[in-house]
Amino acid sequence: MARESPEDRRARLRRAGVWLRAEREARGLTQQQVADHLELDQVRVSAFERGLYGIDASIARDLARLFGLGEMDVWRGMELGLPRELDDPLERVLRTFRANQERAGVPKRQIERAIKEMREEYAASPAAPAEPEPTQTGEPGSKRRKDAAGA
Repeated sequence: MARESPEDRRARLRRAGVWLRAEREARGLTQQQVADHLELDQVRVSAFERGLYGIDASIARDLARLFGLGEMDVWRGMELGLPRELDDPLERVLRTFRANQERAGVPKRQIERAIKEMREEYAASPAAPAEPEPTQTGEPGSKRRKDAAGA
């Protein structure tokens, strides 16, 4: 597969930003409301909408929940490459667990803690495949970086 040129990447990020803004406005949300949901600064959401930054899998997942869309709809709308985790059976189980816990009103931190423990147990099991490369999160303006560093 050919590597994306810088010009093509900029154009794709601009189109993704237009899509994100349209979806946000269609739901009557402000950039600040989206930022609060994503635990990011409003400046970061603005930068996404202007096509200055791409988003990672966790942000795409949170946008899907916020907008009431399927994750695949967000991936297509943002023109993102399909992440390996969407095809991973463990991740599918964890997404279902997360959705069920959220519907039951379990606090987000408690859900994420339980998921982290499940991943650790699975990684320690003999059936666990080799660990995939982690995705980078926590670019400038991201509150997620602070959370990850403190964890």
